[in-house]
Amino acid sequence: MAQGSNVDEIVARALLQRGVVSETAIDHARAVALRNVRLPIAELLIELEHARAEDMALALSSLTGAPVWDGQGLDLAAARSVDPTSSTVLVRRDGKRVTYATFAPHDELERQDVRFSAGATSAEPVVATPQVLARAMWAARAEQRIPEAARLLARDPRGGGLGDDDEARFRDACEADDAEVCVKLANVVMLDLLWQSPGAAARVVLGDAPRLEVGFEGTFERVIDLGVPAARVESVLTRLAWRWKAMAGVEIGHGERSGWINVSSRSRHLAFAFSVEPTDRGATAVVGRQCHWAGAGVPEDPRWGSWQEAMDAASAAMLDEVVAGERWLRSAVRAAQEIGPEARLEEVVATWDLASFLDEQDREDEARGLASRALALAEELALGPRAIGGITALLGNTQIHDLAARVQAYTRADELLRSPGAGRWPSSFVAVNIAFAERVRGNPDRAVDAADAAIAEEQRWLGGLGRVGAYAKIEAAHAYADLGRVAEAEASIREAASFAERVGVDPRHLDLAFGRVALAAGRVPEALACFERGVARGGEDGTVFSPQQLLVGRAQALSQLGRVAEAQGAAERAMAALPKPSAFSTWLRGLLEPTLQRRGPYR
Repeated sequence: MAQGSNVDEIVARALLQRGVVSETAIDHARAVALRNVRLPIAELLIELEHARAEDMALALSSLTGAPVWDGQGLDLAAARSVDPTSSTVLVRRDGKRVTYATFAPHDELERQDVRFSAGATSAEPVVATPQVLARAMWAARAEQRIPEAARLLARDPRGGGLGDDDEARFRDACEADDAEVCVKLANVVMLDLLWQSPGAAARVVLGDAPRLEVGFEGTFERVIDLGVPAARVESVLTRLAWRWKAMAGVEIGHGERSGWINVSSRSRHLAFAFSVEPTDRGATAVVGRQCHWAGAGVPEDPRWGSWQEAMDAASAAMLDEVVAGERWLRSAVRAAQEIGPEARLEEVVATWDLASFLDEQDREDEARGLASRALALAEELALGPRAIGGITALLGNTQIHDLAARVQAYTRADELLRSPGAGRWPSSFVAVNIAFAERVRGNPDRAVDAADAAIAEEQRWLGGLGRVGAYAKIEAAHAYADLGRVAEAEASIREAASFAERVGVDPRHLDLAFGRVALAAGRVPEALACFERGVARGGEDGTVFSPQQLLVGRAQALSQLGRVAEAQGAAERAMAALPKPSAFSTWLRGLLEPTLQRRGPYR
């Protein structure tokens, strides 16, 4: 096959002919490539989430005739006879003939490199997705000798990290096997951070410009310069990226942490968000892959300066200055629009951020319009299921008047976030929102199904139940109570209570659910005690309007006990505390009507 600049065009045409991607997706990938992001177009289309890796592998197989390899039958002796590169793995050897796995079976230069490094007379490719390649690479290296630098890092990260002497020894050892060391360092630094107090951070610098950053809240505490030769940086970064991309459900200890990992070089910038979710089995790290073509990816063009300045200023202002944060986000949207079609990706980012910001300020109508605009742009650019799913979920958040539209948006978001290419990030939080909305709509059976889906999703990703899973159990208890299935309701709420404190659930949600279940079981004094305990805790929380629901429950319980005057006073206080007019306040008002009607129609 032809080499050089023609290769990407040949691959692009083949992908279009096979219907793997759209013309718009190809144009978007080319635009990103022009920003000095040096990736083959097949990989770039996956990074931008225009195509699934599995579909791309099938298309490349059809194009070249190389079979698709699923990772089975790897000859470890053959794989370890040569160093795995960032793009190939030796699968088997038959005398002077070798078979290697690659995501670029059309690359003749790569084929020759494999042939010479393996000392073979011929080398035949098989097509493997990057995930399969990553697993094979790590299997091949698993039992290799760990260099001195990696041994230094392998000690318990809670011991305080590297000392000055260790850093000098590490730098010397690094020259012998930089890729192995960087991978080991990245994993250990991440674990080190997760055991430290919030606000801890580290930065690892690879050479002059390329770097690895790991941190919380944007704070750097230390810098470790590895002095890695720039020529090897791309290989190291690719290996790191695929390692984190495939990582999920790793038990790491106790506590709750979240932060970010940036992997940058002169040609690209990949960002990985991570969270450490406390579960009923301990704490589990979930690494969610997010690619941002910002910073190193933004062209060095004065036109882009105003957009970057506005985004940086907004990030700095939003935590403390609401007005300034909104002003800068609106400036970023305008700056992207002024640049034109080539800045559509940046317009999506800024519009999405602005919509989220306004939603958090309870300005749902404004947020809904912006989220709709961001969604239309994201679909126009074919940004992939993660981005489109996230914006769709935000659109659901803003639907406070139309519960059917809210459920429809959440359901669509749930489908997208579960689909291939969405990244390794649980969609359970969307399913919990569906459960609550369905319960408010008067569909408790659907609410149970949605809560069960959230529980199953969290168990699948975290290996246990964390905070979202606890709220799903609580929602299931409410729905079972509405259905009159008291035994199941009690079992669900007691299970949630058994680990709720450990994962950080607001106890008022438990008070509310225990009270609702007790009411359903006819244990009215017990229900009243639960509601009053929750009310006494005080505080604000709009997640599921628990303060208002507790007041409503208290009024209902007093009414059932025949304490009419107290019940009506509690109902009027609950009415005064209802959130602004919405489908939720209408629902709560309906729950109060029987109590208020005891002295005539409420006006």
